[in-house]
Amino acid sequence: MFQQGLELITSPRLTLKQKYRVLRWFFYSQILGRDIIRSVEVIHTLLCNARCRFCSNEKLSESQPQMSSEQVKMILDKLAAYGVPAVIFLGGESLTDKNFFSYLHYARQQGIITLLQTNGIALNQSIIKRLADAGLFKITITLHDTLSEKHNNIVNRPGALETILAALPLLKKEGIKIDLKTIYSRDSVSTGAFGRILALAQKNGISLNVNPFMPVGRGLKETSMFSDKEKESYLHITSTDRIITTHTKNEYGDHGPAGREYLGITPDGEILPCYFLPVSVGNIKDTDIATAQKRALALGIFQKGATSCIVAMNNDFYKNIIQELYSGRFILPVRVYENSELQQKFSRFSQSL
Repeated sequence: MFQQGLELITSPRLTLKQKYRVLRWFFYSQILGRDIIRSVEVIHTLLCNARCRFCSNEKLSESQPQMSSEQVKMILDKLAAYGVPAVIFLGGESLTDKNFFSYLHYARQQGIITLLQTNGIALNQSIIKRLADAGLFKITITLHDTLSEKHNNIVNRPGALETILAALPLLKKEGIKIDLKTIYSRDSVSTGAFGRILALAQKNGISLNVNPFMPVGRGLKETSMFSDKEKESYLHITSTDRIITTHTKNEYGDHGPAGREYLGITPDGEILPCYFLPVSVGNIKDTDIATAQKRALALGIFQKGATSCIVAMNNDFYKNIIQELYSGRFILPVRVYENSELQQKFSRFSQSL
């Protein structure tokens, strides 16, 4: 963790204001031991130029597909006021939003480090140059296979993989930090896709961020939860290969950040303690970051030092919570702080952790 912090504060891509935010977070979190939000994902659009069949975003929000420029800047102002060091832009697909580059510039002016999670379909030399000029620190590109017909079929876009592979040397040239991102699933393992993607990351010296298959959104219709053996295999490969990071093993330590160090914000402003869990702890229009974090921690499921993801790995949570949320009874994301029944369910479940 110290090494990653050193990398940030010595990076020529960061301003003094951005470096100060990193040092402030490190002091409060690592020295004083406080739960401080270190990154917020802003899902500023649900519009996308891909059509992945297992997308977890299917029912994330059905009321507002894209934020206005004023809304995004209001969010960035609130994150800056709280002291959040980093914002991760994602969707949908961020590069479908014509205002996206202005958000990068605005965040940089506020002293917030900017990261982008993308499917890579829109990346070309001109776009990459604009990202670099806007001060983007890191880009994370989702990859489903290194075989063109496989990857392109999954995202339903011909030429998608070829675009990503052509973009990698251009991004390196501009000094933008690169991560590849993929899903560890029954299908990606059995077809060899996961192994091929890992080999590509190793060959290029690029970190590979791995998410386990999440039984949410469209994923509910795709397949069942991991078996115990499959969970063991996932945990083994992700914990032993140094090039792999996950949302519970990353530069901030070997623990899950959801609710404690991380929040997500949907296009209609709902604040999520976990990107893959469709529950809201407030709306950014009338809820500050500290209040949202307090409500998230009150649920009891975001355990300090948690080393595994309950959404992907806990069968009881899937049966008792996930299936209930997607039963059709609720408008998603459901405002759990206004629903005493769900609060009690979360409380009861947290006692078993």
